[in-house]
Amino acid sequence: MAAEPDTRGSTSRIGAMCRKAARSPFLQFLVLGGLIFLGAHVVDGWRDRRATKIVVDRNAVHRIAALYQAQNGAPPSPAQLDHLIDAYIHDEILFREAKRMNLDDGDEIVRRRLIQKIEFLTARADPSSAPTEEALRHYYDSHKDRFTRPARVDFTHLFFSPDEAGQAAAETRARQALARLQADPAMVDRLGDPFPLQSTFVGMTKTDAVQLFGDASIVDGLFKSPVGTWSGPFRSGYGWHLIRVTASEPAKARPFEDVRSDVAAALSAEMQDRAAADAFEAMKARYKIVRPVKP
Repeated sequence: MAAEPDTRGSTSRIGAMCRKAARSPFLQFLVLGGLIFLGAHVVDGWRDRRATKIVVDRNAVHRIAALYQAQNGAPPSPAQLDHLIDAYIHDEILFREAKRMNLDDGDEIVRRRLIQKIEFLTARADPSSAPTEEALRHYYDSHKDRFTRPARVDFTHLFFSPDEAGQAAAETRARQALARLQADPAMVDRLGDPFPLQSTFVGMTKTDAVQLFGDASIVDGLFKSPVGTWSGPFRSGYGWHLIRVTASEPAKARPFEDVRSDVAAALSAEMQDRAAADAFEAMKARYKIVRPVKP
């Protein structure tokens, strides 16, 4: 009678071989690599499906309608809304195709737009950190120069043009005219050259004067000359001038109550700047910066 094969021994040997293979680093590497490949394939498939699926949900429709109403002053009709949704889908397809083709890489306009967007997002101050009344008053006291009504002058002037004989001749004529005015103020109507603008100005600040005459000696002359007498000559971007200040109002700090909204706006802007700077430093800490070596 033939002996039955020892299947238990064969099973034991196969099991031992499997356990030995399972402990093999090479096999473990193959299995791990296969799992990673499979996982990447699943993730890529999920991303592809997501990238090619455009969902126009209720929130998207609401945004589309709200934007139309903001631009046109009335909500869209059903037919207009359908057209707007079609336009949204059209643009979204083109946008995704452009992203898929990496058309945004190296595009300076896209780069600048993204930078502006993240700057806007990081600069927004937390509403819970709105400045207190105490903080507003402290800011006002520390920056009173920003909330001061600037000095102003009313004046009339005589102009002496350098166009025909040059700057030196124009200055000489201005000095001669000043001597004649000091001797006889009634001669004012017979002196000077035509000026492109008016001869009398009211409520002019230093900023106004620089914008009109340029950064020239006449600007300081307007705010340092005595009231009621002719002074000069002073040079401007046009030529030479004699001036007569008729009224002068010194700089004056405005009361806190009058400028509270300006103080709040200035402090809020400064807080946003600080928040943006802090956010940037936090982002910068995640990067290793390699600068070019200076020669």
